[in-house]
Amino acid sequence: MSIHEVEEPPSGGTALVSIHDSTELRVDQVIEHLFPWPTQGQTFLARFKVRASSERCVLPDEPANALIICTKSIVTLGELLGLSYDTTQKYVALFRALGLLRQRKFMGQIAFIFLLGIYHPPHTLEANLDYLLQRSKTKKSRTKFHKLVQDVKQRCLIYGLIDQEWISALRVCLQEMLCYRIYLGCQV
Repeated sequence: MSIHEVEEPPSGGTALVSIHDSTELRVDQVIEHLFPWPTQGQTFLARFKVRASSERCVLPDEPANALIICTKSIVTLGELLGLSYDTTQKYVALFRALGLLRQRKFMGQIAFIFLLGIYHPPHTLEANLDYLLQRSKTKKSRTKFHKLVQDVKQRCLIYGLIDQEWISALRVCLQEMLCYRIYLGCQV
């Protein structure tokens, strides 16, 4: 399969309405939920998988489920994936903020490392996305990127990927109030 043949998301781009247990989500499921069609997040991952499968770059200290592409620059990565520089830059920034993609220097090149398996959101996920929002707000030409980051952050909140302690506390409080009302109803 050629990288350019990977255009549409494998599932047709439908996102589930809810995630039952966000601690058991695979990376490809997270990308499917956070980047529904027509965004290019799923396309980026699919093309990254295809390219990494033919890549000879192996980093001994990376886990077996790591997809690795070594290249000279982000411009070259975009060319390898058949994506524009802007699109590549946008998704690299977002995937790094989500803790899905890492970059590191390796033998005079940049290794782009995409970890598959179970997704573990970084503790700084909300701050990472807020940083991208703030940075894109200062650049007037980045309105599409700003909107995409807003949408991704909203989906992270909906799917429980961003810790929401106050919502958990409210849920416990409401459950206690309901139990108390039920208890009072039984005593009447």
